Amino acid sequence: MNDAMNDAAWRGLEPLDTLVEARARAGLSARGLGLRRAAEGLGDRLREGPKAVRIEALALDRRPCTTRAACDGAWTTSARETTLTWRALYLELSIGGAQRRVLVDPVEPGAWRGTPWGGRPRRGAGDAGTRIEDALAGLGVSPDTIDLVLLSHLRGQDLRRLVGTARGDGLQGPLPGVFRRARWLVDHDAWAARTRPHDAERAYWSRDGLQGVEAVEACRADLSLGAGAAWVSSPGWSEGQRTLFVNTARGVMAWSAHGVSRGCWSPYHARLPGLRARVRSVNAECIPRGDGLCRMSALDGMAMERAATSRCPDAPEMHLVWPQQVLDGDG
Repeated sequence: MNDAMNDAAWRGLEPLDTLVEARARAGLSARGLGLRRAAEGLGDRLREGPKAVRIEALALDRRPCTTRAACDGAWTTSARETTLTWRALYLELSIGGAQRRVLVDPVEPGAWRGTPWGGRPRRGAGDAGTRIEDALAGLGVSPDTIDLVLLSHLRGQDLRRLVGTARGDGLQGPLPGVFRRARWLVDHDAWAARTRPHDAERAYWSRDGLQGVEAVEACRADLSLGAGAAWVSSPGWSEGQRTLFVNTARGVMAWSAHGVSRGCWSPYHARLPGLRARVRSVNAECIPRGDGLCRMSALDGMAMERAATSRCPDAPEMHLVWPQQVLDGDG
């Protein structure tokens, strides 16, 4: 983590060691159990902190996905493809005694077309999507008032216009960026993989979307965002992936890219056909995506998210998880 994160202006944004011991345990089963127990403690701690003043999910883009990849083959449907809505999260949080405006996972509409996967001719056209500054304007929020931007992952991201670039690319000059006063954070492993992602997910990373982008800080440690929120490592679907936990008026919620429906974290009560049958047949807790980098790590991450989050007040059988990419109609 950049030393500047510890200056007086950003007290409250500090390393978090709640999950460190559990991750260091030998043995896969012991590590998974340790993560669940540590996550329960993290959830209890966040419930004692201040609640987010405002929290809004913003639909920005729609992208095609095979139904098999969406739910790891568990969804029984005659359709071969479906559509995922890619969302950003806007929050107003108390961090270090100051009220901060935080944005999570802004995405450029159509950026997925710049990936080898998105460039395949068979992919659907989709729609034009919504630029993040227009979505924020609908909330009465200016990009110039955003203090902090968190990136849960870098799959399908083109950050050049959003962050700004330090130099031109031969076709255009340096870009100033949309969020000019914001601090950008991403996981260290995700940032390190930007020039050569793992072979298992290289098709989903933008070829040119990170070129010239420098104003991003790479974090190694889990982070506490004041006493009521935490941003923690949870790789699985993508390298260097992270989950945001936030105390809200409805309880502790998680913002995660591991699944595409709330039912993926509570599959015994899922509405999607096939999910209940899958978890009953394999005695599993969750349904991860089928296009992820590491299924085992994704299952650990989802179990951790279940352990830390509250139950939905209006549907207590469901965990309070918001998918960053969600099936149409399931948001």
